[in-house]
Parts: sequence; structure tokens; C-alpha cells
Amino acid sequence: MEYLQAKHCAVPVHYMYGGVIHPLYFEQINIDKDTLVPGNVISICFVAARYMPKGANKGFPEFIAAAKQLNEEFRNLRFSVVGNFTAEDASIDDKVISSILFKGPLATSELKEFFLTQDIIISPNRPFLLHPGNFDGFPTGCCVEASLCGVAMVCSDELRLNHHYTNGIDIVICEPKPEALFKAVKELIRNPDLLMNIRNNGRNVSHEIFHPKKQLEKRSELLEKSFNHNEDKWPIKLMARLKMTEHMLMLQSDYIQGIENELDERRQNIAALEQIISDQTNKISSVEADWKACGQYITTLEKGLTDLANRNHDVETILAKKSWYGKLRFVFKKLQQLL
Repeated sequence: MEYLQAKHCAVPVHYMYGGVIHPLYFEQINIDKDTLVPGNVISICFVAARYMPKGANKGFPEFIAAAKQLNEEFRNLRFSVVGNFTAEDASIDDKVISSILFKGPLATSELKEFFLTQDIIISPNRPFLLHPGNFDGFPTGCCVEASLCGVAMVCSDELRLNHHYTNGIDIVICEPKPEALFKAVKELIRNPDLLMNIRNNGRNVSHEIFHPKKQLEKRSELLEKSFNHNEDKWPIKLMARLKMTEHMLMLQSDYIQGIENELDERRQNIAALEQIISDQTNKISSVEADWKACGQYITTLEKGLTDLANRNHDVETILAKKSWYGKLRFVFKKLQQLL
């Protein structure tokens, strides 16, 4: 709201806190929790959906760590987890896991019956972990539903979104850290009257803020006022919108025509490139044919040289033989003269 005001938003902005909660939670509830959970057991729950590993943005690891500390301090505690969480989503030893009941996702009617058996809900959610800009509302929808069933809310408010609840009176706000959660819940367990007051006060405040009549009436009034204000101007606005649409269609048509022209030009460039590649391929084939012919010529030349070398060798052999024969005849004549 402050951001829109600072940016001088051109259209009216209406701020309506809260959301529409199922009417089932506003039916008359007169149930003593002690009759639902006998034995003076304190029931503590964590209710959320897991959207990331270990449910870090919902504070599931912190809830488990706080539950471990509380389990070591008190013996009459029972923990429940509602949603798509399992024991594998956090490191839990056998002693702690035996005191935690994983109920899985519940339908609205089942969730209401579950909340009627609970004393405290812990919601240590943290903003901006799931992805940049992501955060939960305050309180979360599950906390509001739990509060309407008389469950004390122990939750975090890192973005300071709370403007309707009073810390320590109808809600407990603390840091999303195990030690802070442990101290906050421990104080409620050790002070039953404080726990009862926060449960009752929280339910009253949530009932006043989130009652369907209050939430829906504001929205209905705003929509009706907007409709009545614009009812007599709708033909003019319709014509203006049609002209705007026609102008946008013309712009889109020009844009599409530009794209088609560019595609035609690119097709021509591709065709020219394909012709160049074809010419180069033919040249390469011609060069390869020339190289092949040269190879054959060189082979023939090598064979001719080999034959010539063989003939030279034969001639040299004959000449050598003739030379030795002449020398022998000369020696033979000399011997005859001597004899």
C-alpha cells in the first residue's frame, strides 16, 4: 500500500486486510478441549505445506529443534505435523520421533476437527527463502483457522505485518529460532492461565477480523460502487478499448510483416550460401579428380623408370662380361707366344 502511494498510482487503491476463511470455522464451537484430549496432555502442532527441501521457508527444522528441547523439559507433550512432511524432512532421533504424529494433508472438515484437539500451533515461517520476493501473510491461513478453533498462535513476523493482534495478549510473536520458540512455548506450558487467555483472546480477535460478513461485505460494496460509477460510461470505454485494440492489431500486423520480410531475406541468403557451398564442392571434386590423375601418371612414370633401371643394369652386365672376355683372350695369346 505504501509503495503504491509513493508511486502515485493512477487508479484508486483500496486496502482490505485479511482473506476469506471457510464458513465452517465460524459455526458455533462450544467444546472443552480437556474432554477431547484427556490426561492433561498439551497438544502442539505444526501445519503447513512443504514447497522446498526440509520446508525451510515454513520453519519446519526450527519446529523440530524446539520440539526436541520441549520434549526434554516436559513429559506431557504431544506433537502433530499436518501437511506433506515426513520424518525424513528433518533429523529426528528415536526419542523425539516417538512423540510426533505425522498426519499428512487433511481436508477442511478434518482439519477443523484436528484443531479442536490442539492447544498451541507453532508457525516459524521465514520470508524470501523459497524464491526472491516470496513471503507468507500474517498470520498464515492455517494459523487463522487454528485460532478460530481456540488454538494459541506462536508465530514469527519477520516483515512486521502485524497490525491487529497484541503480542502476549492474543498471540505470541517470536523469532523463527529454536531457542526463541522453546522459551515462548515453555512459558505457556508453565502458565496455564496465560495459555487459556491467549487462546480465547486470539479466537475473539480472529473471529472479528476474518468473519465472512466483514470480509465479503467490504469487497461487495467496493465492487458495487465501482460498477455503479462506471455503468453510464461503459459504451464510451468500450469504444475506446475497441480503438485501442484496433491500434494494437495494426502494430502487431506491421510487426508480423516485418518478421516475414526478414525471413524472406534470410531465405535468400541461405539459398545463396547453399549455391556457394555447391560450387565449392564441385571445385573440390575437380581438384580431387586432378590429384587422382596425377597419381596415376606418377605411378606410370615410376614404372617406366624402374624398367629403364633394369635395362641399364642388363647392359652394364653384358659390357662387363665382354670386357673380361677380351682380357682373357689377350692373356691366352701371350701364353701361346711364350710357349
